Amino acid sequence: RGWDRLGLQVPFISVQLPDRELAEPGIADAIIWELDRLDLTPNRLELEVTEPIGRDGGRIPVSDTLQRLASTGCRIALGEFGTGSAGLADLRRFGIGRVRIGREFIAECDRRGDQQRMILAIIALAEHLGLVTLADGVATAEEYAFVGQIGFNMVQGRIVAPLLDSGGIDAFLIEHSHALPMPFDARRRV
Repeated sequence: RGWDRLGLQVPFISVQLPDRELAEPGIADAIIWELDRLDLTPNRLELEVTEPIGRDGGRIPVSDTLQRLASTGCRIALGEFGTGSAGLADLRRFGIGRVRIGREFIAECDRRGDQQRMILAIIALAEHLGLVTLADGVATAEEYAFVGQIGFNMVQGRIVAPLLDSGGIDAFLIEHSHALPMPFDARRRV
């Protein structure tokens, strides 16, 4: 809400929650209550789960929590896509809208043909399923150029911004607010 009051264009915040927290009874109600208390629409919160879904918290309790939060409008994202054991059915079951392709695939992607082919296959699958893609851990200008050229929707890593604590995030957003474009999907704009 503070960012809203400052006029900063932050469409949503993504929070990574481990399975054991997602399996806690009442966690969905607590999150929904907190969003309501802060007068935030649920789509301003994205919960990122890492594969495999339900491994540490039990498949049924984690599934129930994710489905409850998705049904209220919270965004659900899948982290470390392609390196764990979540099935394609999980993408549909939980209404996942974004997949994060981790540093394991991104490292040296500008130079390694094997990684380029793997990334292109993942992006093609994501596009076919209507998922937004995030390249995580982009560290060099060459990696940044490659992931931008092949069609990632979003990029994060030290090439974009340094790792920041909560106070540093505020300062960074204020300092760079003039340079931050409104979020959009370039492929839909063309």
